[in-house]
Amino acid sequence: MVYAFLPVRCVGLHFIVQGDFQLVTSRQDVHRTKPFNAWLRDQIAQLFVACIREDAYVRSRLNVFVPDESEVGDPFWRVLVDKLWALLEASRKKKKKITWKHSICTK
Repeated sequence: MVYAFLPVRCVGLHFIVQGDFQLVTSRQDVHRTKPFNAWLRDQIAQLFVACIREDAYVRSRLNVFVPDESEVGDPFWRVLVDKLWALLEASRKKKKKITWKHSICTK
């Protein structure tokens, strides 16, 4: 669910995103062409990985919190999921306290 102070819409993420996104006039979606929204979206993956490093509960339940690539169809939010998986993989390779299994591997 994505929020900009009020719920905007579900995008397939398994966690809530609260941000000061610029919305379309109807307030039912994020304005995809605004550079600020793309920047804000891109910060979410880095913040999530930082959270994983610090929070053992979240780290132990990555398959619950991190969506599968196929669960987020919207291209704007798919960028976030792709970046999140790339950062997780890079962190795993650097052995920075992150141990995870991709949900496809656990099925």
